[in-house]
Amino acid sequence: MPCYQRPSNNTSKLSYSPTHYKKKRREEIGLLTKLRYLNLSDIFFPTLPTCIGRLVKLGQLDLSDTGQLETIPRTTIVCTSLEKLDLYSSGYSWPEEYDEDCGEGGISLKDLGLLPKLNDLKFNVKSLSVLGKIWSNSLARTISYLTLQHIDDLSQSPLHFNAMITVRRLSIEDCSSLLKLTFGGELCSLGVLSFARLFITKIDSMETSLQSLKQLHIVGCHALKDLTLVQLPHLQCIELCDCCDLEVLISSTTDYDSAIFPQLKRITLHALAKFRCICHRPLLLPQMECLEVYGCPMLLKLPLESGSACNIKQIVGAQGWWDMLQWDEDKIKMKFLPFFKDSWKKYENKKRNKNKKRGLELEKDQANSTVEREREREIERVLHIWRHKQTTYKRVLVSVECSFRSLIAATFQDEINLKQWRCSLSTGAKSTSGPQNAS
Repeated sequence: MPCYQRPSNNTSKLSYSPTHYKKKRREEIGLLTKLRYLNLSDIFFPTLPTCIGRLVKLGQLDLSDTGQLETIPRTTIVCTSLEKLDLYSSGYSWPEEYDEDCGEGGISLKDLGLLPKLNDLKFNVKSLSVLGKIWSNSLARTISYLTLQHIDDLSQSPLHFNAMITVRRLSIEDCSSLLKLTFGGELCSLGVLSFARLFITKIDSMETSLQSLKQLHIVGCHALKDLTLVQLPHLQCIELCDCCDLEVLISSTTDYDSAIFPQLKRITLHALAKFRCICHRPLLLPQMECLEVYGCPMLLKLPLESGSACNIKQIVGAQGWWDMLQWDEDKIKMKFLPFFKDSWKKYENKKRNKNKKRGLELEKDQANSTVEREREREIERVLHIWRHKQTTYKRVLVSVECSFRSLIAATFQDEINLKQWRCSLSTGAKSTSGPQNAS
């Protein structure tokens, strides 16, 4: 982990990681008066530090993916140089009224409107009244990323997306009451459009409203049966996932030519149980690079001919699905066969390689265990020999000690006997000389 370096007063860009952002380091932000870019994304904190209001030169503030953020102090509006504010995927809830404060000193939509240089706003909306307030004032023209989440009464109000000419990314998630989508305005900047877990049955006017659309993601919209995707000249990616009633991507009643989707590069189809057809006629798809199909058992024909998808790089799916596909001519199948990749085979190869690697690691562990056991046995054998020798040495030492003690004792006994013998000799000599002197 890189060591934390305290920023200097001349720092113009600063990004905090979750591990470096701590209480005692918050106040130091207010000292960086020349700071122009501050990134606090993906950090867990309930309240934005009030010291940010001192950053008069701050031009970009990133608070994205801050799910625990509850309070943004009104001192933030002092940052009159603020141009970009990113609250995408943030936990902050806007007040219902346009000029109402949020909590204790929290910022409101009216406060955002007071920022003179603000031109790029990314945030989430969870209330229909808040959405209406945004549409009714100039703040709508500053939004680049917008997510509508958990708005149960969204169907009661028309979606005036024509007021948001700067929106580049639009996501609508978990709005259960929304049954139909109509794009009545010209979303000239919209590049990414996402729908998740909606009950919509139809999407209208996409051919006139989404001329700049590059990515379309639809997930978990089970009531949707077909899409009328025409006149989207810049569309590059289509992802359809877990839409159980979806049957057709382009309806047969739609008037189109084979050159539709001139920029389309990727189509991803996942878990579409009733999906039967991408298109009823062959398409050119000159920029198509990848087609992924998982869990679409009813899709038995692809809109491809001999002149289609000249830049194709891979068609990913199950081998059983590929074998069941129907082709107008065998040469078409042979053309695209080299680009087919069995997804399950890839998974099996990955699993096999993983098992092989695990087997090698197991063999290595077993070999290491064998070496370790042999080493332990050798150590135990050496210790046994050493203990045996030590026992033998002890016995020898005891024996030598006993012999030495016996020798010493015998020597002492001999000396005692010698002394006694000498004493007895001297006593006998005295007794013999005594009578002779008396006579």
